[in-house]
Amino acid sequence: MIVLEKVSREFKAEKILKEVDLVIKPSEITSIVAPNGVGKTTLLCIIANVIFPTTGSIFFKNDFSKRDVFLILSGERNLYMKNTVYENISYFCTLRGLKRKEIEENIEKHADKMPLYAKIKNKLCEELSFGQKRLVIIFAAFVAGARCIIMDEPSEGLDYAHLEMIEKMLSIGKKDKIILITSHNYEFVSKIADRNIFLKSGEIAHKTGQIDQDQLLEIYKKLYGEGGIE
Repeated sequence: MIVLEKVSREFKAEKILKEVDLVIKPSEITSIVAPNGVGKTTLLCIIANVIFPTTGSIFFKNDFSKRDVFLILSGERNLYMKNTVYENISYFCTLRGLKRKEIEENIEKHADKMPLYAKIKNKLCEELSFGQKRLVIIFAAFVAGARCIIMDEPSEGLDYAHLEMIEKMLSIGKKDKIILITSHNYEFVSKIADRNIFLKSGEIAHKTGQIDQDQLLEIYKKLYGEGGIE
């Protein structure tokens, strides 16, 4: 479990986040919902220990720690393109202290999450489609044993087939893990998120459990107006 208490962040005297209180639980997928520019990515990076809050505290509880966090950024910035899929996965696992035997065992253990792996494991990452690259980095997080997977726009730019694969991968893999996402694909969010946290003006404006796309968009419009729909 991750607990945020009064977390604020300022950039050049502008307060991006304002005393955010939040509890993020394992075995569920939590979505941070908001238009661009209101602090979603900043919040993810603070939780991932990439940037520090100006004020406030973050606590990792119930055997979770900062070392459990695996941050996946938007776009194609997560993989080493001149290395193969297997080399990338091995690298991220080695950074977390896994030995070769453990890596092979974990690949086998999580094979059900990515049936495509056997076909592409020896390909250079630069040869993969955008969707395949996204699948590889999420698969790497599971193989590396990450207990907290944080993803900024995992659905960005993906076709329906790859979205379905990611939905399946995360739904199968969320047990005993914290999974935190942002996405502007609200159909994807409504299918996959067990909780939705709406940010507005740097504060938590609304929370829900799992809701369908129409309900999500209704709340979105009430909070941000028609202009907030992207």
